[in-house]
Amino acid sequence: MKTIESYGSDIRQFIEYLDIRCLNIKDIDIETIEKYKKYLLRNGLKAKTVNRKLTSINQFLKFNNHQVKYKKLKEQKQNILNDVLEKEEIEKMIYYCKDNIRDKAIMLTLFKMGLRVSELLQLVVSDTKGNKVTIKGKGGKYRSIPVPKDVKKLWLEYLNIRKEVNTNKLFIGKRGALKRQSINKIIQKYSRKAKIKKEKAHPHNLRHSFCKALASSGVDTLIIADLAGHGSLETTRIYTRQTEKELLNIMEMI
Repeated sequence: MKTIESYGSDIRQFIEYLDIRCLNIKDIDIETIEKYKKYLLRNGLKAKTVNRKLTSINQFLKFNNHQVKYKKLKEQKQNILNDVLEKEEIEKMIYYCKDNIRDKAIMLTLFKMGLRVSELLQLVVSDTKGNKVTIKGKGGKYRSIPVPKDVKKLWLEYLNIRKEVNTNKLFIGKRGALKRQSINKIIQKYSRKAKIKKEKAHPHNLRHSFCKALASSGVDTLIIADLAGHGSLETTRIYTRQTEKELLNIMEMI
């Protein structure tokens, strides 16, 4: 749905650009596209965003039986972490769900254990008994993750109020086991209350913050990769890099 909305927005913006210049689809040539690229860049758009818009325009032109060959902008590989939730922001979110033990337990589990949403939804009631859980990650690979004391404490508190339903899944709603969409809504709900940027308001960002926190504390990259279930060390090494905010702080101290 989001892709369709983005596509529609890209096309509307392009058509407005053409209308202002009294152009129609048949008038579009490579020069028109090149001028539009420069127009987008002058308006502060990043190369990645411009290329996405060009892809939308290309599909639009194909649909109208009018093709124009053009080159996409070259994108420099991004070596800076952006939009990672900071610890203070996570603490704010957790504060706002203080009256909802289930939501608080979900948020703390994602952050303190670095689980993917699909892995969080694997947890069953019996997992609350031990100090480790076994998770099936990407590629069908299993890994063992320690359960922090504060997470386990919240799980046990939650079990005291958890309703009896016909599922052994740990986290449930009114209709049974929670789905991915429910977790997304929970994170968005408390991020709005904590006034956190929309770009940061997704469950996977709590996993990013988990990995970043471990890397910042000096935990070995191999250990982080094992805990997070990364298939490649290159993925893990991203978290050893500074965020844009951290780099700015360093630059201002020079």
